[in-house]
Amino acid sequence: MRPRVIRLGSLALGTLFVASSLVAVAPSAEAASPCPGKRVGLYQLYAGGEVADHFKHGQIEVWYSSAKGGTNCVLVRDNTPGKHKMMVEASISGRSSAGKDSGTYNYYAGPIRLTKTNGKCISVYAEVKSDGISYRRALNKKHCG
Repeated sequence: MRPRVIRLGSLALGTLFVASSLVAVAPSAEAASPCPGKRVGLYQLYAGGEVADHFKHGQIEVWYSSAKGGTNCVLVRDNTPGKHKMMVEASISGRSSAGKDSGTYNYYAGPIRLTKTNGKCISVYAEVKSDGISYRRALNKKHCG
């Protein structure tokens, strides 16, 4: 009887080890992003003034790194399968020049990197077109710092 308890204990430990190994290799949002630093904002897109279906049709990601006098990095991510038209535009608020990326992509448009953003706000506009519907959002004077 005693050896069975040991075998079950060994089996449980082995299962625990395998499960913990699987959890350890799961990628984090930071590891999967083309942007440096830490994600500081996640904004759902809207369709016709209505909130899209739980980030299903896209979201704006805003990242921050202290490099180069403060770097904000922005992208729009599409969470539905297949290629879709996407666009993201970002600028330091009050400046006329903006970074922009648009095209037909599988996963995301961007990244747009803005440097020397310490003490300044950024503005972002993003759009994803899926199944004939435009999902979009504008962020004005956000992430000031």
